[in-house]
Amino acid sequence: MKLEDLRPKEVKLTALDVELTFRPFTIADDLKAHDLCGGKEGMIKAFEEFDFGKLSLLAWYQLTLESQKEVLSAVEGVFIDPETGEEVKANLKPIDKFRSLFLGDAGKIDLLTNFIRCKGVNLPDLDDEEALKKWIDQLNKISPGLTGQKSLI
Repeated sequence: MKLEDLRPKEVKLTALDVELTFRPFTIADDLKAHDLCGGKEGMIKAFEEFDFGKLSLLAWYQLTLESQKEVLSAVEGVFIDPETGEEVKANLKPIDKFRSLFLGDAGKIDLLTNFIRCKGVNLPDLDDEEALKKWIDQLNKISPGLTGQKSLI
């Protein structure tokens, strides 16, 4: 792992044929994330409990404006009224349109992984134990404080 891999970066993701781009994290984004989660403890809790409501809201704010517009135009809340049989447009909020792009646990994990990458943390494939061990070892060398290891210096 290179130090440049830990820098915030633009990340692209495709979800249900909608191209999404996450902006690189800034200090202002960190402050907004803390506000949305109720501070540092709330942020930690959201990640520990995989609170999709909060995490998807954080991810929405990290999308470029173009990606937000793409979500709004691509996702139509349309359903068939069971009584009349006619198509009815639902008045979905933007965040609900965004959340509807991530179906099942795999979709939610994909969103979270890419959201974390725009913050500057590259995660290995979580199903690959060897890659995960190697990643943790490399992270320990770069910043022992992040993984709970004591520094030798």
